[in-house]
Amino acid sequence: MAETDSSTAFPGEQDDELLQLGEAYMALLRDTHGPSWGLHTATNEQIHQVCTLEDRIAEVSARTNAGLAVRLFALWSIECERDETLFAGPPEGTSITRRLAWGALKDAERLAARG
Repeated sequence: MAETDSSTAFPGEQDDELLQLGEAYMALLRDTHGPSWGLHTATNEQIHQVCTLEDRIAEVSARTNAGLAVRLFALWSIECERDETLFAGPPEGTSITRRLAWGALKDAERLAARG
């Protein structure tokens, strides 16, 4: 296991910035990933926005399960190279890395939904 930060979230501590970044990131990816998949149809400005959001998401530590889900989705997006699996998950027979990344994302989303 990787070494972890010894700090923990306190009751009431939120991930407002991270959740806002996640909403903007998801909206931008949905806008740039129509039926053709991939950023090849995106404008240079949209690509810059995606990269800027990814950089900020990478910098902001998660304090809640919902925040963790945002960070894991950004990781998933980069891992799957924003292909057709971006919103659908990995197909059967895919690599262990992709299955673990998708599974961790789904776990965080499930835990976040529990509150």
